[in-house]
Amino acid sequence: ANCRREISTQGARARSVHAAMSGALMATKWERRVASKSRDLLLICASYLYTAKVDEVASLFVQGAVDADRLLHRARRDWKNPHERTKFDLDAMSNSQCKLATRFNKDKFRNLFHALRMPAQYRSKHGGMVISGEEALWIFLVRMANPGTWHILGPTMHHVHRPVCSDIFYQVLDHVYSYKHCINDINRWSRHMPAFRETLKRNGCPFDTCIGFIDGTLVAMNRPRGGYSPVTMDGIQRSVYSGHKKRHGLKYQCVILPNGIIGDFYGPVLGRRTDGFMLAQSNLLNRMHTLQIGGVQYVVYGDPAYALSRYIVRAYKGPNLSARRRRLNRRMRPLRISVEWGFGGIEQQWGLLRYPKGMYLMKQPLAKIYTAAALLHNLHVLSGHGNLTLNWFATKGNTTDDIDSTPIRQTLPTMDEYLNAAQL
Repeated sequence: ANCRREISTQGARARSVHAAMSGALMATKWERRVASKSRDLLLICASYLYTAKVDEVASLFVQGAVDADRLLHRARRDWKNPHERTKFDLDAMSNSQCKLATRFNKDKFRNLFHALRMPAQYRSKHGGMVISGEEALWIFLVRMANPGTWHILGPTMHHVHRPVCSDIFYQVLDHVYSYKHCINDINRWSRHMPAFRETLKRNGCPFDTCIGFIDGTLVAMNRPRGGYSPVTMDGIQRSVYSGHKKRHGLKYQCVILPNGIIGDFYGPVLGRRTDGFMLAQSNLLNRMHTLQIGGVQYVVYGDPAYALSRYIVRAYKGPNLSARRRRLNRRMRPLRISVEWGFGGIEQQWGLLRYPKGMYLMKQPLAKIYTAAALLHNLHVLSGHGNLTLNWFATKGNTTDDIDSTPIRQTLPTMDEYLNAAQL
């Protein structure tokens, strides 16, 4: 009876051990703890069964405990033994494996490597280990694309030691962050403004000169703690706490273009700040002032949180709107949602941002990480994988059967042009 009660209450642990015995690697502390306790539980059950003279069933429990102990030994060995490291070979992988791990297939992965002008080798500060540039980019993309800890990502990293992985990740992050100028100036896209304007008009936009959508987002992080006096830490926590979202985080501002690209990016600012404050700090209005082609002043559309100006049009707000204003808000609502698709696409592709408990304000370069994620979002679109915003504007209102030949898709440059050309 005691055995039956214990086994019924530990069903989840038994299922976890069964999954591990089926070939899964127990990489996390939780999995190893579960396997250890389950091993002890199996031995206890075996002792009860031996007492009850059920030797055949007891031997099965003992064998299960031995298997669990063997898996525990293998999980410890995989991280600690440097001779167990497997060689990185991109050619031996399938396209689906590469895309699942890095969000790029093999050809696009190599194109990204050459477009970023990455070094041929990286040297870690921990032990002087040298790895190739492609493997360094692999480590960076896998870390960006997957939430969790280095323990979970160990097999994907070909069992490179955790300190080495972490050091290589931050070296590649600094290299990618050096291209931040590619994402913070909307004037780089000035040649394509007529195409953006026509695309939005064809999709029902009532504003003749609108070329994109502006909005801000809060990227959640762990509550700041430690390292300062209680008074100072309280001030830091208050500064990054958003009363609207009820969480700690940093805010960023994006202008999403109809081709799915982030045309203008700014951040971070403290989480307690409003979208209007972020707009004033970003200097976007001055950049929009120079965005005049043929005497036409282009504008971007925002939600009611923004003030109406010469360069920003917004939705009407208030309880007693006229029928005309309500109709205009309804027409713009399905178009403005594309900016939310942009923010959602960044967090969906780069899962590290979906792990706020691993984001620490004074321990990690959070601004670099989100800026790199936004840049990778643009490169992912330019690589040909597309995104929801681009597909929606390319298909809706399109009269031709060939979607790839639509004017909005013709505005996309190559990754090399995007990273290294002054004007697109």
